[in-house]
Amino acid sequence: NFAFVEIPELYEQTIDLMLHMQPEMRRLVYVSDMLANNVRLNRQIQEYIDKKHHGLEYEWLKVSEETSDSIQSYLMSDDMEIGLLLSSMYYSRKSAFGSPILVTDDIRLVAATPHPVFTLKQGYMEYGAVGGFFPDQAYLQERTLDIFKKMLSGVSMKDIPFVYSDISYPMMDYMLAIDAGLDMSNCPDGTVVINKPLSVWERYFWHICIAVIIVAAII
Repeated sequence: NFAFVEIPELYEQTIDLMLHMQPEMRRLVYVSDMLANNVRLNRQIQEYIDKKHHGLEYEWLKVSEETSDSIQSYLMSDDMEIGLLLSSMYYSRKSAFGSPILVTDDIRLVAATPHPVFTLKQGYMEYGAVGGFFPDQAYLQERTLDIFKKMLSGVSMKDIPFVYSDISYPMMDYMLAIDAGLDMSNCPDGTVVINKPLSVWERYFWHICIAVIIVAAII
């Protein structure tokens, strides 16, 4: 017996978001490692493009020590006809002593790129990705916590229903998107926008209120 919590990678919706926000895009480059999930996603992305976006060029760029220059070239490019979609970026290389070591920090290259990078993993927004389409984390956390509570109360695992992600939304980082040359007015309805600067009214709300009260009192 086991419990199941689905955390889907919404590649179809994310690709549609990319085309919405980056209408010049003519080529999609999927950057990922060779984990089994990414091998499957590569196939699914190809099938989706062939079915819904025929004519959009596609490349799967597998991260490795040999492809690092190609990845950096894409990241440093200002060619908006190229869309970059990022998944996990783990790979191994040999140390100075000849033993394999796991490389996990190439994701930090994204923070320095002028090119917009979209991602299938919400956590990568913290490393400089501009956006993606994600399942609602608060909903999944709440349902997962509910599973643990039922387990601790003695409910049999076979009686705990699987949790599927029923709520999802596009998310964009305002400042990174603007810096990358994207038009935030293109955001689809329901987009969650993060890191948006406060308006003058929001920034000085209490100052304005106090000033109005003082003026009204004087008058």
